[in-house]
Amino acid sequence: MTQAPDLAPPPTLEVRGGRKNFGAVHALRGVDLVARAGEVTALVGDNGAGKSTMIKCVAGIYAFDAGEVLFEGEQTHISSPADANALGIEVVYQDLALCDNLDIVHNMFLGRELKNGFRLDESAMETRAAEVLASLSVRTVRSIRQDPLPGPAEQSPKAFPASRQSTPVSMTATLTPAPVYPAAAAAG
Repeated sequence: MTQAPDLAPPPTLEVRGGRKNFGAVHALRGVDLVARAGEVTALVGDNGAGKSTMIKCVAGIYAFDAGEVLFEGEQTHISSPADANALGIEVVYQDLALCDNLDIVHNMFLGRELKNGFRLDESAMETRAAEVLASLSVRTVRSIRQDPLPGPAEQSPKAFPASRQSTPVSMTATLTPAPVYPAAAAAG
């Protein structure tokens, strides 16, 4: 009896046997990752396990030393953030370092400014920024031309690239506090 062929689409993003070394330090040793459309995939591990390194490799910040990267079933090579962006891979990093000298609109479009000929299309960027902030339920903004947001709300403008509907892969690198175990703390 023959089996029916698998008609499921390939994963949107797949890493097979990814390796990354920094000198003698093995940050990634043959890791695999599968991210499918319409699913949330969590990359979980202890501090120093290589989660951020994996995300930076997929985002083109670092290149894998070995392994395969497939995007929608096709082998690809991501050697720069521009390569990742061209595929539709976006990352919102855990640090909240926005450009303090730019307003919310310019932070949201940093590196992907909308242009009208040779000039910035300020009106289109303002409109899109307002739409994105509304879709993220950000209610702390008096003006989209104000300085960057304080605290956790500061993450909202950085989420803009990942909020585009055409983005097939959105990754968020979040810092989580180490767990506190009361028995161990009391014994210490």
